[in-house]
Amino acid sequence: MVIYIEDSQSFNDFLLEFNSRPSRIYIQLSDTDKHALNNRISFIVVSCLPKLYVININHTDGLGLREDALKQLEESQRFKAVVNGKSVTHLLNLKQAVDIDLYRFITDSGIDEDQFREIQSFYKRTIKEKWATNINDSIPLSKQVGIIKKILKYEVNSTANESVFNFAKDATEVFQWIEKSGIQVDPKYIVELDNQKHINKDGLVFTEYNLHTSTLRPSNRHGGVNYSSLKKDSGIRKAFVSRFKDGKLVSIDYSAYHPHLLIDLIKVKIGEKEWMGKFNSQLDFYDWISAKLGIADLDGARDGAKQLVFQSIYGGVSVEMQDLPFFNEVHMLALKYKADLERYGFVKTPHYGVQITKEKFGEDNPPPAKVLNYVIQAYETERNIQILKKIKEKYKGLGKLIMYNYDAFVFDVPNYEITYLYEEIYEKIIDSKEFPATIVTGENYDFK
Repeated sequence: MVIYIEDSQSFNDFLLEFNSRPSRIYIQLSDTDKHALNNRISFIVVSCLPKLYVININHTDGLGLREDALKQLEESQRFKAVVNGKSVTHLLNLKQAVDIDLYRFITDSGIDEDQFREIQSFYKRTIKEKWATNINDSIPLSKQVGIIKKILKYEVNSTANESVFNFAKDATEVFQWIEKSGIQVDPKYIVELDNQKHINKDGLVFTEYNLHTSTLRPSNRHGGVNYSSLKKDSGIRKAFVSRFKDGKLVSIDYSAYHPHLLIDLIKVKIGEKEWMGKFNSQLDFYDWISAKLGIADLDGARDGAKQLVFQSIYGGVSVEMQDLPFFNEVHMLALKYKADLERYGFVKTPHYGVQITKEKFGEDNPPPAKVLNYVIQAYETERNIQILKKIKEKYKGLGKLIMYNYDAFVFDVPNYEITYLYEEIYEKIIDSKEFPATIVTGENYDFK
């Protein structure tokens, strides 16, 4: 049964149902291209079985409720499974909600929204240009609800456990928090941001972290800009500056992050080794490796050692390299995770215990190095989520954490908060003793 909510009385009747039982929710935004923080809600579909409620806000079919009425939805303490929760809850902050399509992506194959993309493309080609910016407000409501009804019917994989919910909840929380900060754009620079339509009235652009990746490592792309891989020689980094008068961008970067993560995994999966006691984590890891390889006195020794390490991590350890303790343990670690995959059909991530199944590797018999690569990226993400949660809880200044880039955390802070950032975040949360890190400041994201 589909019930359309278009007035206060029908909305109040709906609230009684909404507050009394769990629900599944699809929030349709008006614009298909804009970030949620530059967007608005077109309509909401709520499944409280066996009823399906459609709450119109800005769609042209029928009357719409005032957006302030939706605040009453935010107070409900009943469990809610929200499609694309990280994005849409920027506009509607629902309590006791989980991003259900992230959950389903991890446990299954994700939600198929191809039908939406097809009808959106059709209407973009045929509708008048002046309406194309809020295309979902004009596509017939009944057509969209028919698709959403199918999406909300899917069943959650019953074999998954609470760890997936915990990961989805924590990941959604911290990456949504970063997105909300935005990044200030310097108007002096021309930025490839699709005719500047993604810059809001305050001169901010918003990043968007995609968590639907097989390794759990988020990508970060929006408005034609890939924030995860902004080229240092393109000049685009200079376009991103501080929002504060005399403010600075501050980057805290882990050094040789993956090798140190590997040492951590070796300790847990294989055990402490004698060579670990002789390795001082405050040393530059690649200088240490070049000394072990006997090439420390050669020109480019550090870069050569770094290349060998990355080849070993991502391509597998050669027979010749297995005589060196670090490389031998990396090789053994890869074999152990590969054995787990063969035995159980999945490998578990180190912190949350999320199961990365064979299907996620994209081949029937992935090599041990590929299995280890997935585990490292997942561990990197999980560990950083824990760090981000602590930063979100502890940081009390005016500054903003504006970007997460795998081994780096970038802050926008007033000049007078740099010392506070160093003392409260760098020294107390980053754990630079076990995981060496550097801190750099700059007038813009180019840090030059």
